[in-house]
Amino acid sequence: MDNFLQEKAITEILHQGWIEHIDWQESVDSTNAVARRYCQDESAQLPALFVADHQTAGKGRSQNSWWSPAGCLMCTLALPKSSLRAEPNEWSQLALVAGVALVHLAQEFLPDCDPQLKWPNDLYLRDKKCAGILIESAANLSWLIGIGLNVTVDFAEAPTEIQDRVTSFQSQAGLEELALPAVLASLSTHLHHTIDCWSSGQDAWQSTW
Repeated sequence: MDNFLQEKAITEILHQGWIEHIDWQESVDSTNAVARRYCQDESAQLPALFVADHQTAGKGRSQNSWWSPAGCLMCTLALPKSSLRAEPNEWSQLALVAGVALVHLAQEFLPDCDPQLKWPNDLYLRDKKCAGILIESAANLSWLIGIGLNVTVDFAEAPTEIQDRVTSFQSQAGLEELALPAVLASLSTHLHHTIDCWSSGQDAWQSTW
């Protein structure tokens, strides 16, 4: 990871004015696990964003393992209760709302590629999976949005059973170089906008989904 681009992305995200804490590590068990431990502290600053270059125990829904190679953007956004809708029975919509943010992100970087969402938590590009979302509750009524997004993944070393079913931003962009930190900074912007609109009671995200 280019340290200059990493620090630039962190600075840009903090300047967006909504993330209170960012933790970017080289290797973790999973970003959701790191975020969960962080939220156990009563003084935790939220919203907080956790990013890793590598995960040793990444997972998806139903405890499925998540292949976490270089070039995969692995991050978790920890949200306080104040960032959610007033009705707890609507908090389960977070996976769908985060999916809409990923759609807007894909449209920004890949304007010629029509993104699709698969219920309830996957982003597809040209019928191949590009990202997954994992929503979990945590301590102090906080909620975690875990995202695994294939940005510049080399699928030559991917498990054989998934090689024909997955893709990345880089693959869909052809020869255009994509910097993972820049994608993260834009993802933060889109998450902020969609979550803010959702938490304020707006439902425009539903038609986008």
